[in-house]
Amino acid sequence: TCALPILELYGKRLGVIGFGNIGSRVGTRAKAFGMEVVTYDPYIKSSKATDLGVEYTKNFEDILKCDFITIHTPKNKETINMITKKEIDKMREGVVLINVARGGLYNEQDLYEALKSGKVRFAGIDVFTKEPATDNGLLDLDNINVTPHLGANTIESQEKIGIQAAECAILAAKGV
Repeated sequence: TCALPILELYGKRLGVIGFGNIGSRVGTRAKAFGMEVVTYDPYIKSSKATDLGVEYTKNFEDILKCDFITIHTPKNKETINMITKKEIDKMREGVVLINVARGGLYNEQDLYEALKSGKVRFAGIDVFTKEPATDNGLLDLDNINVTPHLGANTIESQEKIGIQAAECAILAAKGV
């Protein structure tokens, strides 16, 4: 169990890195809790964010000023180690970081040090650079919550995948 006091989401600022399918849904849900949401995603039109009442920024530094930061990007040359000590040093004291996208987007050693020092108050992680993360020092900390990297492995998502596969097979059989 976590001994940290519970934080209220209302009025807090959430930085969403990557505003595609998942990131935009996270932003919409966060607004329902009364959070101010700002997103950084150089690959979308700003209107995708602003039409949802989300602030769009081209300046990555704006994200680093948020109370909570969540990342929803693919893993590629641009995003591996997107958050390192350099970026963490620019963040607010007591920031909360979340990564449920891909392992390696946060530098895990730098995250470990920031969690130990308290610079990062709390982290929620379900993806690691190396999985399964059996020998990861992050697992020894009290101010992190880790969950299994399930991705599309829920009962419901597996059912949807099966239905989509069957529908595609039917269309292919019909020559469509």
